[in-house]
Amino acid sequence: LKINGQLVDSIIAEKKMVWATPYPFEVKEGESVWVSFHSQEKSWDTSSTGTVTIETDNGIALNGTFPVNLIEVPITYVTTTDDYAKIVIHLHNRTSQTQNLTQLLYRGRDITDSACVADKSISPNEHVMWTFDLCETAELGELWTVVAKFDNAKPSVAGGRVIREFYPIETWQSTSDCPFPGANNTNYQKHRDAGIDTFFIHGGTGNSCGFDNVDMIENVAVEHDFWLMPERNIMKKGDGTPGITNSERVAAYFAGDEADTKIYNSEESEYATIPWEKYKNHTEFSWRNYPEIPVYLGGSRHRYNGAFSGCTDIQGFDFYIAACAPHITVVETNMPPLRAAFDMLFAVKENHMPLPTWLYTQALATMWEITWPPLVGGEKFKRAPNSMEQRLSIASVLAAGAKGLMYFQTNMALADSNPTTWDEIHNMNKDVRALRKHLRVADFGSVL
Repeated sequence: LKINGQLVDSIIAEKKMVWATPYPFEVKEGESVWVSFHSQEKSWDTSSTGTVTIETDNGIALNGTFPVNLIEVPITYVTTTDDYAKIVIHLHNRTSQTQNLTQLLYRGRDITDSACVADKSISPNEHVMWTFDLCETAELGELWTVVAKFDNAKPSVAGGRVIREFYPIETWQSTSDCPFPGANNTNYQKHRDAGIDTFFIHGGTGNSCGFDNVDMIENVAVEHDFWLMPERNIMKKGDGTPGITNSERVAAYFAGDEADTKIYNSEESEYATIPWEKYKNHTEFSWRNYPEIPVYLGGSRHRYNGAFSGCTDIQGFDFYIAACAPHITVVETNMPPLRAAFDMLFAVKENHMPLPTWLYTQALATMWEITWPPLVGGEKFKRAPNSMEQRLSIASVLAAGAKGLMYFQTNMALADSNPTTWDEIHNMNKDVRALRKHLRVADFGSVL
């Protein structure tokens, strides 16, 4: 892969590019291919065009020029529905004038007349949703591309991979709780009764809880109808081969958490140029070996968050406001406002669009602590979010347009000692479960 005639690996080594990925890895004549990258090169700020070249074992597959510009009518979200038989396209007119659609392309094919477009005119600040019935149902891992052309705006372009039509209600549970069938049936059932259907699992989970991780993923989850988010060290063995063979109940390949703390590592580290190379490598590994599984990567810092937006299928983020939880502001002197969680999470949605986000809400964890009196100093003590704080935290995830709800953390001892908070989690999950089919497909253009 070359950008402006240079190998992207060389550009990355020069610290002028963070990551670059083509998809699919096997390109076919006449079919679409998608290239995305994030550059640190300032010359893009004044460039009007760039070039991209894909060289294969059978010669040059792509050699073209692309415009460099900000999208004026962004495609904010694209997904499938109706068991992968229909494409849903959301757009938002962020210009000050009405924009009229002149052509709509899907995977390079003109669908202007066959798509369900109620009105080709989009007013300023208007959000629209268009749909298109596929001739054949889309396959998991399949590339989708959308191009919308207008009479008064630059073309809107988007691309991504088809992922499962699934809205998870996930938890990063306390490891010692072992809420898995056969490990701790009581804690497992408490989670399921509360509406949680997806669990995080890392390399040490099985050892701590007395089960085999692969068996839990491939057999137990299937039998008991729940989902797992296995960490990368389960999905990829040390010898570089796939760690599982049955991905039926894998919600996502968990590539990393809070991965946006910095861009460059020290020269002595394993990934000396950029830590993103690790996540780029895991993304490509998963796409090659588990094309049916989306890749998830979590973040926690806005200063670098946009640098890896688009690198994976799904982006996550956590920002907590209750009980003086640790976050990226200085707690003792700069208490975050209540709407801070929404603001932070929505910015991630904007960075990663048109791809989906699965976002964290604060929940029951043992590390939350508060100093009282506040701002003055004094004794520190532990406390959990109360029910009102919990409701607001969950609502912030929903308001930010997340396509998956994730909890950090769930702890059954704290659930017992904070029953009103646990009840709030249960009640909010009940509402989300009723609405999640629509939450997964819906989108909005601007914040009220």
